[in-house]
Amino acid sequence: MQNPSVLTQVLKQMGHGFEWDVRKEAAYVVSNIATAGNSDYTAMLIQLGAVQSICSILGHSDAKILTVALEALEYFLMVGNARADIDVFALMDEVDGIDKLEELQEHEDVAIYEKSVHLLETYFEAGEDADENIAPVTTEGSNQFSFGLNTPATGDSKIDFGNAFVAKQT
Repeated sequence: MQNPSVLTQVLKQMGHGFEWDVRKEAAYVVSNIATAGNSDYTAMLIQLGAVQSICSILGHSDAKILTVALEALEYFLMVGNARADIDVFALMDEVDGIDKLEELQEHEDVAIYEKSVHLLETYFEAGEDADENIAPVTTEGSNQFSFGLNTPATGDSKIDFGNAFVAKQT
């Protein structure tokens, strides 16, 4: 990349305050450079602020541009994982990019949903809330459930509700 100042201008145009069509075209430029396969160019984009610029696009509903942004983001994360001098996670966190990525799991487009889940599962550790949607595990031949654990219930600890749910007769 001979002239990083051109990239700086492209990244600036992805920011708020520019027309949506200009922002989309700038996102295409950034994504094309990031996904071209040259990790040095991708690293340069990251150092110039491309992660933050791409994250600013993640709040939009346009599925086509979200796909472009998510593809670029994946390459940023790959390069960030391979290089100790680049912390893509921190850069994303600064601009709520991780939250935006998590919100995309609710997107109506299945491809956007799948790509956001893939990125979260591949590059981000599961947090404490990650188990909230795990189905209960049951022991064969038993009515016992074990929520949030991947080990079957052993029956060693039971809660006795006694007659707490029996209707009282008067």
